[in-house]
Amino acid sequence: TIIRYLGSRSPNKGFAGASNRESAEISQWMDWQLGTLNPLAQSLFSQIRLGEKSDQKIVADVSANLTKLLNTVLKRALPPHGFMFGKSVTAADVCLGIMLHRYVSLLDAASLEDRVRQYHNDNAARAGFQKYVAIGKP
Repeated sequence: TIIRYLGSRSPNKGFAGASNRESAEISQWMDWQLGTLNPLAQSLFSQIRLGEKSDQKIVADVSANLTKLLNTVLKRALPPHGFMFGKSVTAADVCLGIMLHRYVSLLDAASLEDRVRQYHNDNAARAGFQKYVAIGKP
């Protein structure tokens, strides 16, 4: 919601979508991140924070589900290069980039397909990402 609000106020209209169609497509990926990836990432994060008390079956199952979603659904949707909708970062990339960072921080990138790993690297190379997302905590 905050990212949508900021996107609507941004002078860069491409960030939230320059047309109704683009806005809907960006929102679709933001909602997929929120409703599909985030619950799994939260479950994984909670288990890992438990340390020795964590349920390793839950960790393995959730990790496998997250990896499968990223390597199938996200990989299929990404263009060959750049961000979700091309050369410019959109609100969708911000949301997806945060979840990918959490995944890589908790599990590392070894299980990710090359294109998904490159998408993470492209996001992680951005100055704003380094300043506000990659601050040492998943």
